[in-house]
Amino acid sequence: MPTFDPAPITAIGDKIITDINAATWTPTGGVALTFTARRVFFLAEYQPTKADGSVDDTLRVDLLVNEDFDEELADRSNDCERFFTVALGVQKILADRTSKAEVDALVAFVNALARFYDLESPFVVSGTQRARCRKREIPVIYAPDELDRNGRFFSVIHLTFSGWYTD
Repeated sequence: MPTFDPAPITAIGDKIITDINAATWTPTGGVALTFTARRVFFLAEYQPTKADGSVDDTLRVDLLVNEDFDEELADRSNDCERFFTVALGVQKILADRTSKAEVDALVAFVNALARFYDLESPFVVSGTQRARCRKREIPVIYAPDELDRNGRFFSVIHLTFSGWYTD
């Protein structure tokens, strides 16, 4: 059995961030989608106020690479397919928590982000390393209680990928 090496998983996470940041995201309903996705070590609620006391209404897209993985031996000698899940957290403080247009635009963005990678279509990570998106889930499209209580749009997307390596 091959030993665990987190480098391929980290490389795929970094590639996902690079791809998301390089893409053009079309605003929906006139709502701008300006953000810089980043890889994080845990999905945390960000503070809604800046140091100067003003509201931080930055759209945040955070990717958490889950380094727990399942391995499935392939047909070829010493090859192994590794499955792992990443979580994408999307958060934004809304100036007007009753703004249907902004919530609708963010929900549309979450759906587009979840479908950014075609299922089963391989993509290049680096060199000869390839990965595939195997499964997409949106367990929280948005949390209405959080929006009502704190004016914070919050969504979570789970993407399961597989990648190949040779021992």
